[in-house]
Formats: sequence, C-alpha cells, structure tokens
Amino acid sequence: MNWRRGLFRLWLVFSVLFAVGAVSFKYIKAEFDQLSFKEAMKNDILMVPVDCSLARGAEKTDYIKDINPSARNACWYQSPKFRRLYPEYADLTDDKLIGAKPYSKILGPASQKWGPSPIRAILVVAGIAIGVPRSASIGYHIGLGLCWIFQGA
Repeated sequence: MNWRRGLFRLWLVFSVLFAVGAVSFKYIKAEFDQLSFKEAMKNDILMVPVDCSLARGAEKTDYIKDINPSARNACWYQSPKFRRLYPEYADLTDDKLIGAKPYSKILGPASQKWGPSPIRAILVVAGIAIGVPRSASIGYHIGLGLCWIFQGA
C-alpha cells in the first residue's frame, strides 16, 4: 500500500467534511438559536402584526408601530388586545394565529411546517456530507464495472 496516496485521500476526505461543516455551520446554529429563542419566549405574550392601513384601536394603547424593521408598515398588537379588536380571529389558538392572514400578509407565509429542530439540521448536513461522496463512489464503481464489461477480458 502506498502510504502517501492513502494519507492524501484521508486528507481529502477530511477537507471535504470540513468545508461542508464550515458552510453549514450557520444553518445549524440558526436552528439552535431559533429553538432557544422559542424556549425563552414560551411565557411571553404573542405579538400579532397587522397592516397599519387596517389597524383598529388607538396607537400606543392598543398597538405599537414598526417594532420589527423587516415588517414595514406593521402595527403590532398583543394577542389579547388583538383578539378583542379582531373577533374574527378570536377562536384561533396562538399557533394557528401565526399562520393566519395577519401574519402571512405582513411577514409572508409561515415557512416552517415543523418547529425548529437542531437534530434535523444536523442530520441534513450529515446526509449531504456522507451522501455526496458515497454517490460519487457508487458512480466510480459503476464506471469500473462498465469498463470491465466492455474491456472484453
């Protein structure tokens, strides 16, 4: 066995794994941050955005304007005040209210079907890190097999 070639291959594999990890670190960290934020906000009051042109009630007593820079022209209501002023949404739970029209109109549709999951993020990255080289290896071996077949040995 050629040690130099084996060590080069080992270095190559670890370099690819490091590159995949470096690229995906931000994605995995975001999942952990989102989970910790959700846990920290568990006992806080839900804030519901509404387009300010459709706002009901008085500013600073019923709602606050523009507390989120990514949602422009949004008036934010605390959940109990929102339910009182918008009775058409009063029967929705907080989780269903997030996917309802006020949220989707201001912040866009709810992007995640499931809650944040760091384990899912790690498994996705691990699948990419292992699956791509494995697919290349399978393709290589299929190519070797085809060469052997058509070689006519």
